[in-house]
Amino acid sequence: MKRFCYDGVLENWKIELALKRSKKFGFRDDELDDVIQELVIILMDIEYDEERANGASEKTMLTSVIDQQLCKMRRSDSRRECLEQSVALSGDETYDNSDLERRSDVEIVVAKMDDQQRRVCELLSQGYSKSVIAEKLDCTWYIIEQIMDDIRTKFEEQGFGEE
Repeated sequence: MKRFCYDGVLENWKIELALKRSKKFGFRDDELDDVIQELVIILMDIEYDEERANGASEKTMLTSVIDQQLCKMRRSDSRRECLEQSVALSGDETYDNSDLERRSDVEIVVAKMDDQQRRVCELLSQGYSKSVIAEKLDCTWYIIEQIMDDIRTKFEEQGFGEE
């Protein structure tokens, strides 16, 4: 019996690509069922348009989408592990609140940004590339790069990047 059976839902080569990329990202065998299920849901909504692909093949485009989703899953796992570790601290351990302070500093910087800069930050945090962000915001990647430079400057002015 096949482990991943999505016959009629998605072509097998797309499932195999998702499986291969998931393993490359280090997902364990016991995690693959859930990971592939998440990816299949996303891949079902994607329609390849050769005219808008800018020369990229369907496989290249799907690889990019899959990798972005896997990055988001890994970041989510990492955040969950950090939360679990902070909750697991016993009463006799000292609590390091530097993460909370850093988060507060980030929130201060983000609060000083205009709406467009905040939107770019949000999309970057979700793992999107400059070109995808440009497409989502209906502008050029060069504009996104300028916005990213402005964002970087704001963070540097707050003392980030000096460590």
